[in-house]
Amino acid sequence: MSLENMFPHFYESIEGAFDFHDVYHNAIESVSCDVKSMFVEVGCYFGRSAAYMAVEIKRSLKPVQFFCVDTFLGSDNEPAQLEIIRSYGGSLQNKFMSTMKEGLVLFNPLIPIVMSSVEAATMFTDKSLSFVFIDANHSYQNVKNDILAWMPKLKDSGIIAGHDYAPDCQGVVKAVDELIGQFLISGRSWIKDVAKTS
Repeated sequence: MSLENMFPHFYESIEGAFDFHDVYHNAIESVSCDVKSMFVEVGCYFGRSAAYMAVEIKRSLKPVQFFCVDTFLGSDNEPAQLEIIRSYGGSLQNKFMSTMKEGLVLFNPLIPIVMSSVEAATMFTDKSLSFVFIDANHSYQNVKNDILAWMPKLKDSGIIAGHDYAPDCQGVVKAVDELIGQFLISGRSWIKDVAKTS
């Protein structure tokens, strides 16, 4: 039986937007089969992108720990999102956990961290992470705080990236332009390969 059949994708059945498959695929490609790596997704919502990454990690057979950071309470500056979260009792944590448990029955490389992005970053030592993807609160100050908190945690060969670098998310654009320097763009995502662009 192929790995694809053993570990089928289920992300498409999960609510939410996700258009950075290539960014996640390239992150997995960038790490070794012989060395343990740690990935972090900041901002998970219902878990659509997290589910994709978790399955791709398993299919890769690489020793990657995948941490998913979110308060699961939503962002104050996104009222439509808050309204959806209210319908789940004010938190998406239980929904996220049950979705991941159901979809990743055979193997679960995913480790949830239920706290704010900046607080979660303090749990990791500097230069310990291979990949960080930022897609939480899209306000300028929050994106800036996230980048500043997570950048020191990256290995010299690490990759930091994020979503919604686009005209309708000026807070993201401003923070990334100020702090990241040279970076690549793929769709609505920004990507900085530390080794190649530092």
